[in-house]
Amino acid sequence: MNSSNFRGLYTVVEAAQLLGVGRSTMYELVHRGEVASIRLGRKVLITRSTLEAFLGFTPPTPAELAERQSRTTLDRRRVESGASQLSLLE
Repeated sequence: MNSSNFRGLYTVVEAAQLLGVGRSTMYELVHRGEVASIRLGRKVLITRSTLEAFLGFTPPTPAELAERQSRTTLDRRRVESGASQLSLLE
């Protein structure tokens, strides 16, 4: 993992995105104590190691998630353009 992409603390919203759950679900997990959190003033933060322990594996970094999304979008566009080219041949 590139150390410049590594973050040790995430907001509840960022943690929810990494886990692929909704914001409300993540807040509920924190509220029930299923996911440990740190309060810094009004902010609720979750450590990366807490997310790793909760999942049982290391979640992707936000940069890795963004890269996956861009690759998926590119792949989808290729499929769509290939389908439109096929329809032109018919």
